Amino acid sequence: IYYLNLTADWINLNNTSNSSSTSILVNVTPNPKIRVLEQNITKIIPAGTKDNATFTLKSIGNENATQINITCKSGVVCQDFNVSFSPENFSSIPIGEIRYVNASFEVKPNYQAGTHNGTIEITWYPNFYAQLPVFITVPVNITWIHQPTELSKTVLQNETGYFGSVDIINTGNAEINLSLIKNG
Repeated sequence: IYYLNLTADWINLNNTSNSSSTSILVNVTPNPKIRVLEQNITKIIPAGTKDNATFTLKSIGNENATQINITCKSGVVCQDFNVSFSPENFSSIPIGEIRYVNASFEVKPNYQAGTHNGTIEITWYPNFYAQLPVFITVPVNITWIHQPTELSKTVLQNETGYFGSVDIINTGNAEINLSLIKNG
């Protein structure tokens, strides 16, 4: 609580002076506040791998921010990717201080190519929050394997029958159009 004393002095038209004083009560309420310094997290992570990003929290209120928790709140990134934070929480961030958080994103093997969104939420006492958008691009992976890698058979002229089969397995994250050409 602060008191502001206001005084106005003036000179009247008849050259006499006068003044008036008053006090105003100003109540500055506690306002813990955190700002995320990054606008978003944007990463390119191939399917079957993981990557990290660091974001920055700054306490900008007039009181220490307390009971800070970091969660992956919504979106495909939070649902389908293995997201973790280090640290996941802070007991307090004093006024004007900065804390760094490492976010780890793990994309499943063969995960669909494209840009996938999510939202990280930072909450603190008593009931405040900030959000950080996340954009993870999973690039197209066109790979395949075949088993067996070779077929051979000794045959006589004009002999017919089963020669063998080859399994083609898509190990990437996109459809593959294959053309088989028979020689001989």
